[in-house]
Amino acid sequence: MGDIWNTSTLLVFLAFFIPGFIAIQIWGLFVGSDDVDFQKQLPAVIGYSALHYAIFGWLILVAPVGPWRSAAAYIVVLVLPALWPPIILLLRDWQKWRQVFFARPAHLLNAMLKPEASPWDRVLNDRARFIRIRLKTGRFIGGYFGKGSVVSTYPCKRAIYIAKAFSIDQETGTFEKYIPETGLLVQGTDIETLETIEVEEDEK
Repeated sequence: MGDIWNTSTLLVFLAFFIPGFIAIQIWGLFVGSDDVDFQKQLPAVIGYSALHYAIFGWLILVAPVGPWRSAAAYIVVLVLPALWPPIILLLRDWQKWRQVFFARPAHLLNAMLKPEASPWDRVLNDRARFIRIRLKTGRFIGGYFGKGSVVSTYPCKRAIYIAKAFSIDQETGTFEKYIPETGLLVQGTDIETLETIEVEEDEK
């Protein structure tokens, strides 16, 4: 039996592996996934690469032989696959993702460092607000989610720290008064519902 991993076979495999691999890795920077089994991802990687070549492979074929064809191959194999994930995300939700890709570079970096796996990873952004939590026990807790407050994001387990705790009327869920020098650390598994209440600058 011949060596199936000779040079030409290996090059073909890499050609159909690299575009899909790049796209999936870029996608993973913005959208979290618990499926980290690479063997399960391999068919999707190869399938994406085949679709990618079906759309853009002609750029390599029409390029003149020599440096132009090498440049075309470089763009098709290594550059264009990195553009697919942002394009797909923008088509899925333009209002949401345009703020990531067309705003300040800091927004893009933040999105890459904190990929989104669920609404939990985006709903508590940098804006300050009041947070009211109803625990699975039925009890209300909450406070002001501002400076010093922290919320976990994917891939960490869900948890939220509210730096300024307030007492809450357990009958109505109404905020009553600030509890000085008190914060709240709540595990996501204990939360039944979480409400966010936007505040104006002069209310902080």
